[in-house]
Order: sequence, then C-alpha cells, then structure tokens
Amino acid sequence: MITGYTGEKHNKNLIIEDLFKLEPAYKDYLWGGTTLKKKYDKNCRLNKVAESWELSAHPDGLCRIATGRFSGETFDNFINDVGIQALGKKYSDHQEFPLLIKFIDAQQPLSIQIHPDDIYAEKVEHGQGKTEMWYVVDCEENAFIYYGLKEKTSKKEIAERVKNNSITEILNKVYVHKGDAFFVQAGTIHAIGKGILICEIQQNSNSTYRLYDYDRRDKDGNTRELQLNKALDVVNVDKADNGCYHHNVRKHNGYNTQILAECDYFTTIKYDVTTTADIKVTDDSFVAITIVDGFGTVEDNTMAIKFKPGDTIFATAGNRQITVSGQCLLLISHM
Repeated sequence: MITGYTGEKHNKNLIIEDLFKLEPAYKDYLWGGTTLKKKYDKNCRLNKVAESWELSAHPDGLCRIATGRFSGETFDNFINDVGIQALGKKYSDHQEFPLLIKFIDAQQPLSIQIHPDDIYAEKVEHGQGKTEMWYVVDCEENAFIYYGLKEKTSKKEIAERVKNNSITEILNKVYVHKGDAFFVQAGTIHAIGKGILICEIQQNSNSTYRLYDYDRRDKDGNTRELQLNKALDVVNVDKADNGCYHHNVRKHNGYNTQILAECDYFTTIKYDVTTTADIKVTDDSFVAITIVDGFGTVEDNTMAIKFKPGDTIFATAGNRQITVSGQCLLLISHM
C-alpha cells in the first residue's frame, strides 16, 4: 500500500492499493466487430465493439477502476487524487498521463491514416503526438496492414492518389501473423486491414488524420471527413521497411520475455508464462499488465488479483516484485 504523499495538489492521506483491475471504455466505429465480446467477454451494450480502451485517461474514452477503494472512479480522477505517488518519478504533475492501451477488432479495414508527432500536435491540437505499437493477437489467413510507402514519394503524388482512389497502389502492404509486433512512428501512413485483432500501446492521444476511407458511409449515410491537409503536413514520404520487429527471446525459469517496443514514450515487453514469472516494479514508473491469453493470478506482498483473457491490471509505482502465476501471455508496459 502507498500512503503519505506530500504533494500539495493531491490528497496527502490516501491509502492506495498496489494492484487493481481496470474497466475499459468502448467504441463502436463502423469497421468494428464482435470478437472482443466473444473472445474476451467484454461486457457492454454495444452490438459491435471496434475498440476497448483498457488504460485511458483521455477525455474521449476514460477507463474506470474496477476493484479496490477507487472502484468506479474514472482513471483521470484517480490521477488527480494520487499523482506521482502511484505513477512514478517519470511522471510529473505538469504532464498528461503518458499512455493509452486498447484492443482493436477490425472486422473491416480501418481508414488509411497518419498521426502527428509531439511538435505538430502541441501546436495544432494542443496535446500529445501519437506514436504507437501493435501486437497482433489474432488474425485471419492472408490478413494484412498498410505500413508506410513502397518508395519515396512526394506529397503532391499522395494528394493526387487520394483524389483518384489509387493511394493503396503506393503503400507498403505487409501480411501479418499472430504474434507479430509493429512499431508505428508518428508520421507513418498506416492502416489495419480486415480480420485482425490487435493490442495497441500508444501515446495518450486521439489525434488521427484520416487520409483515405474508401468512400465509406457512416450509419447516417454520410461520408466520413478526411483531414487531407493535416495528413500531408505530417506525413513521412520516405520508403518504409515492413515495420515488423522480432527482438530476441530471453528464457527464464517458468517464463520467456521479449521486448516488443522501446522508445521515449513507453516500453512494452511480452511475457509468455508457463508456470510463474517475476515482474520488477520500481519507483520510476507504474506498470500496466494486459492479459492477451490465459488465466492466472497477479500478486505482490500485499494482495492478489485473479485474471482472465482481456483483463488489464494496473500496478502502482514502488520498488517491489510482482509474481504472475498461471499459463498465460501478457504484455507489460511502463514509462
């Protein structure tokens, strides 16, 4: 338990559980499906669920705390109450919460889009940029994404190809497989294709510039707005690689680990647990534990929480060891 925070902005006498589950916010974008409800038993009233925002302090989709004394509280209110004592030394009261973690079920292709970097986002959107990584939880055979450009291209050609519906001809088409990981730097043209279930770890931003949307109509029969000028402002016009990175697997007693992404904004590590695994938590950062598959228990020296596939558990900052028991696949993310 964490007690005795001395900051002026926050309650000084709060007792905070070291571990708690989160309840996501849900999105029903037109390309979504039913996999999240079927595979992960996501409990919501939407007929289709495109995204579940598992860890989010973003006003467009606030997750809630599901267990403990803060149960039912939105995550942004929790941050306002506890601040650095739970989030770690890398977090400051002058920053927005750094991460957003979500599951994405693409029953149909997503729009071709681009995200801004920090400099552009701060100037134009008054918020963070959006660099992200994707972990392919599952996918249909021959499923693919678009990742960057086949060859270096001019902004003029990109604009012309959007207008004449040939933009996909110059995009880098990458076939995906279960377990693939992709790092998507801000400025990269990208799109998730149909039949892919993804866990996305990203900066805490909802700034998306839709470049092309296949002339689709929303539920009211209207075409969705494109942000062509902004997209062209931030697009990386250089030739891309395939974006899929396979880091070395490290073997441990009872589990294996593999770094999936490591950047200025977040680090994400895959834990493939066969019996038990030890996860180190420090004063520097909180840890988010996203359950991709399997059942088990997360515990430290104060409490234990049982989990199932699709759960996300938040571990507050503080020097200690967390033990995961069970046969499961986890994504561990921190600052």
